Amino acid sequence: MNRAPTVLVVLLLFVSTIFADEFLISDPNAAFVLVSTQSGEVLGETRREVLEKQYPPGSLIKVFTTIAFYQQYGDHFPVYQCPATLSSDPVGCWDRNGHGEVGITDALAHSCNVYFRQIAQKISPEIFQQTLQKFQLSKGFYSRNEEDIRKIMTGNTLEWTVSPMLLLRAYCSIFNGGYLYPMPGHSTGTVALDRKIQQILQQGLAESTENGTSIEARRISGRPLIGKTGTSLMWEEGKINWRSTQGWWIGLYPAQKPEIAVLTFVAGGRGATHAAPLGGKVIAWFLQSR
Repeated sequence: MNRAPTVLVVLLLFVSTIFADEFLISDPNAAFVLVSTQSGEVLGETRREVLEKQYPPGSLIKVFTTIAFYQQYGDHFPVYQCPATLSSDPVGCWDRNGHGEVGITDALAHSCNVYFRQIAQKISPEIFQQTLQKFQLSKGFYSRNEEDIRKIMTGNTLEWTVSPMLLLRAYCSIFNGGYLYPMPGHSTGTVALDRKIQQILQQGLAESTENGTSIEARRISGRPLIGKTGTSLMWEEGKINWRSTQGWWIGLYPAQKPEIAVLTFVAGGRGATHAAPLGGKVIAWFLQSR
């Protein structure tokens, strides 16, 4: 019996693990998983067990806030001013220089807190919850007051946690035709999204890699990507470390009709400066090794 195909698969998996570990050997606080957007098949990983826990989503949630606004108002997204503010200003943006005049594409690209804080005031909490339900993300979301829900919409809260692996699956479904691939403890599903909101999200996440918070991922990978960063205070075994942050990035390649998606995490880091560059490295590694 010819066993060459089996041996080849085992060898490829072994080599994949070696290269994946090489990326992170200098940073024990980092983790990633790379999957097929269509099937969820794992194509590369390091410390995936870290990603299977529950964490505050940070600004990764802003994609679903955008979808909820569209469900309620269509594509009539407002334009707001994001002014420069002092670091002590509680209603300022994470970028204290401000983003100037901001529409939805720029808001996604630059993860503008001022913009999302204002549209969160317009979105019905029930519509937002229904949006999370569609993507099978609503576990633990019930019985929350309106103020907490609006904070969650902006990514500025530690009151709710979610599995990053489920967020990755949800992002994939936006760009794979609405298919929620199976995961342990979660059945398959479908999500119906208008083409218009898909285009808005694609444009915003593409701009993020061109001149927004994901720009380092594109620079390092050398490829056209789409992506979204997220940062929150450090969350360790259900406890908050107020002195540190953790960074996330979800990226998909190619920018049009993505075939692969990567989720990266860096404890003690930030989405734009740590997780996104790592994601660029992972995508470059995968494409070069094919």
